[in-house]
Amino acid sequence: MKKKFDNYHYATSHILLQDAYYGGLTAPCKLYAETDDQHVLKHGDFVSLYPSIMSAEEFPIGHPEYMAIFEDVNWTKPEDVVLDGVEIRGVLKVVLEPPEKCLHPPVPYKTKTHLLFGLCKACCDNAQKIKNVKDCYKCEHTIEQRRFTATITSIELKMALAANFKCTHVFAAVHYDKWSNAIFHDYVKSFLKSKQEASGWPSHCTADAEKEAFLQKIKDVDGIELDPNNIGYNPGLRYLSKLSLNSLFGRFSLRCSLSRTEITRDPAVVYKMLDDKSLEVSNIDCVEMDGRETMILTYKKKDDFVEEHDTYNVLYSLWITAIGRCRLLNLFNKIEEDGHGE
Repeated sequence: MKKKFDNYHYATSHILLQDAYYGGLTAPCKLYAETDDQHVLKHGDFVSLYPSIMSAEEFPIGHPEYMAIFEDVNWTKPEDVVLDGVEIRGVLKVVLEPPEKCLHPPVPYKTKTHLLFGLCKACCDNAQKIKNVKDCYKCEHTIEQRRFTATITSIELKMALAANFKCTHVFAAVHYDKWSNAIFHDYVKSFLKSKQEASGWPSHCTADAEKEAFLQKIKDVDGIELDPNNIGYNPGLRYLSKLSLNSLFGRFSLRCSLSRTEITRDPAVVYKMLDDKSLEVSNIDCVEMDGRETMILTYKKKDDFVEEHDTYNVLYSLWITAIGRCRLLNLFNKIEEDGHGE
């Protein structure tokens, strides 16, 4: 019965924002390459990908509009993502029909064990059972079996439509009218400045002219004016600044149902917690502290009683990771257009 409902696209129609929160894209676009007289192998890296997104991109502000649609559509291009005369910017729950060919599919799909970017839901579900990699390229499933029910950001949906995906049904949408690119700008610039200064001068910057050129380059590229008097290698400050830059996006999606610990010597507190229908006590330890018997209780809120913490806003986390995947996919597509992605 569970398998039947898992394959039924219309089992649930409401949007759960957590369903649109996926990790990074780590797939290679070519498994093997070798050099010759005309080619060399180079390695490129995105430096501070998420902080750069937070500094430059727009993010929603204010309360969203929830649009319960549940209707068939025929969206085939990015301009079609319109509901009730409004271009949707936010998160949608849709049914997507993938094309037969797409070298870098942009639609993320979670199986029980992996995050995949495929062209067939049935093949993705059976991916762990395939022993011969060549079997991955033999899809004989029907259109209905290949379709994805996806909770996806509007930017990824538009990228999918541009890659010849087709949207056949819309369940609902969370739409934001107001957007701003200043929410994280000052925060990122502040810690990026601190990180750059704590990194010290580059090894090639020995003369005053070279140092001036370096300062100007940082100003032109990142919009940051470094103080030459503060530039000096400081590994502790550099680590702290880097951690502040890279961990902020995840703070908005920190789980609200983490286990907590209560330490008490009062039996009444123990019995009150055990009788509390909103708590799930997972462990009780009895230890001796300062010569007195002390109880240590490990507990968490039951799902129906979980409250969001002060910084919880999973939309920001999922939006940042979605833009990150889109940037990487755009680079993959550029490699394909240049003829190096076969």
